[in-house]
Parts: sequence; C-alpha cells; structure tokens
Amino acid sequence: MTLAKQVRSPATPSFALKDSFEDARKLYREFSHAAFGPTEIASTLGLSATSSSLRKRIYALTEFTLLVETAGAYKVTQQFHTLDSSPIGAREFKRAALHSVENVATFHELMTEFSAKLPEQAIVAQRLEKQKGFTAERAKEVASIFERSMRFAGVLDSNGNILPIRDADGEKETSVSVFSDQKQDSNAQVDSRLAYGDVLELGTSVTRLRRSEIPLADGRMAVVFYPQDLASKEANKIGNVLSALVE
Repeated sequence: MTLAKQVRSPATPSFALKDSFEDARKLYREFSHAAFGPTEIASTLGLSATSSSLRKRIYALTEFTLLVETAGAYKVTQQFHTLDSSPIGAREFKRAALHSVENVATFHELMTEFSAKLPEQAIVAQRLEKQKGFTAERAKEVASIFERSMRFAGVLDSNGNILPIRDADGEKETSVSVFSDQKQDSNAQVDSRLAYGDVLELGTSVTRLRRSEIPLADGRMAVVFYPQDLASKEANKIGNVLSALVE
C-alpha cells in the first residue's frame, strides 16, 4: 500500500512578533550580551530541550531578527535593542517592528500583495492556501499571526489600512517629492526623506517603496529603499554600483 505524502506548509513563524519579542526580553534579562545555546533558551522559556515547541520558538526569534545564531550559539540582536529601547507606538519602534515582520518571507510577500490594505483573515488564509501551498489549517494560523504582528508594529488601523509611519506631531514622517515635468532635468529629483510604503511616481511609472535595514560592523546600519517590484538583475546592478563606489 502506498502511503500518501504528507503536505508540509512553507516554513513560517508559529508565533506573532509580540510573543517572540517577549521571549527575547526574557533571554536578554537572563544573559544580557552573552551567547547562549538551545538548552539555556529552553530553561529560560520553561520548555523541554527536545520539544518541537522550543524549535518553533527559536525559529520565530531568528526569523523576526531578534536572535542571531553563530556556530550553534545565539545572541540578541541590535534589532531587539531598538524595539526594547523604544516606546511602543513610537516611530523607531514601528520602523524596527515592521522590519522584523518584513524579514519573514511569507509576510514579505503578503505585504507586497496587500500594500495598502490588509483584508480579512479569511481572505488572507485563502490566498495562502490556494497560491502559497499552505494547508487550510496552517493558512488560518499564519493569517492570524501575520495580522497580530502587523498590529503589534502599530501600522494597521481598525479597518485594516496599512498606515505610513508618522512622527510625534502626527505629520507624515517623510515624503516623496515628484518632479516629472518636462522642464525638469531628465534625472528626476526625489526627496531623500523616504518612508516604507511611500508611492513614487516618475513619469507614467508608479511603484511602492520598500525599506530594508542592513546591519554593518561596529553597530552601524545601512538603510536601503527600493521598489517592491525590484528584479534580481536590478539588485545585482545595485550591488555592483555600491562595490564600485567604495573601491
């Protein structure tokens, strides 16, 4: 008799960002900047060192970029410190939380597809099941985890609209200035103060910007804004240009 092959959903965190953030806080209180292993994580979180729950918790922590693993040892990241030191709802907190959510491949795809408004969980779950290969049950779980993570990041309103990150005065944090008039220079001038979710219009082309923060040495950070429809060849071109600039 041939056994049916078990369908596996794409790897995605089983915990929302808020839950993983609280796990990271417990680990930081226990170990501070020191490295720790899976056994220490299990003990701190009150789990069995051989449980599947421990593996899921660690996976979520690393996917949300709250822990980084090197040679089997873990440390909390600068990403965690940014979240931990920023008041919930503050601009810095929202930026960091959104970056954590976006780092998860499945969530990144959902944010690209639903860039302005997040529909009801049932619609998101159906999309995950029909187009992303999730089982029906897992699709519902992931849709809920994604929405809860976005709400923890503070970028969803009560109607599911994805909000721009704003400063303390309630004004939009940054803006994009568009110069598509024929009298302008052929190289369009764009305001350098860009935010995740801004829409950039150049001539007849319209694209929504995405933001990525790349940790560098000595605690430095490179911030990259790029169009959500960036192709791999275009990404390689950007890398080549940056390499040439620093040589």
